[in-house]
Amino acid sequence: AEMAAGWRFTRAAVSVFLVLSVTHAGESEACEYGKKLEEADRVFQSALESLDKGEMMLAERGLRSAIQLNPQYADAYYNIGNILLGKGEFKDGLEMLEKAISLNSNVGAYHTMLGICSIQLGNVEKAYSAFKRACQLVPNDPWNHFNLGLVCEKLNNPSEAAEAYFKAVELQAGEAKFHRKLARALDANGELRRAINYYENLLKFDPKDEEVKRWKASAEMRVAVIESRS
Repeated sequence: AEMAAGWRFTRAAVSVFLVLSVTHAGESEACEYGKKLEEADRVFQSALESLDKGEMMLAERGLRSAIQLNPQYADAYYNIGNILLGKGEFKDGLEMLEKAISLNSNVGAYHTMLGICSIQLGNVEKAYSAFKRACQLVPNDPWNHFNLGLVCEKLNNPSEAAEAYFKAVELQAGEAKFHRKLARALDANGELRRAINYYENLLKFDPKDEEVKRWKASAEMRVAVIESRS
């Protein structure tokens, strides 16, 4: 009985020792991991400073180091993707942007750059999905809607293109480019009276724009023909 009791005591002591050992090991690992994350942040911030100075090679090296320290660093993948796009390395840039999105799909800028990269690679459908998501995440950015409109035009969808351009105009009415694309999309979609209104808006930006004058005259002529037949 004494031996049995002694065995139970010894086993309990060993169990406590093992628990304490595992606990200390876990705390040590957590501490090391925390230090890695802090170092990753420091390296990342330093890389951004290099990026601001235009030191692209140094910035890319730093961003890759940040990823080695923290493989879940979505912003690091995103910024590397931007650097690669700037170098014309669109395929590799796309991979980096997709990795960033896989880690955090709720950042509008990630999707915007993915759309731009996809356009460069000729993948219009992918660009459409990317810009659509960017518009959902950052609905007050007129350029997201403008980019969506451009892609819709490439997909021969003037109706959705017009909707996107209209949103861009709503958000930034002082951008003549938005009015121009909206007018042309409305014209292509057969919405001639609305197109004429935006042609008139364009002529307020530049009364001497001969191209816009021709577009407006053409739309007015077609409206007159339609009305004469009704």
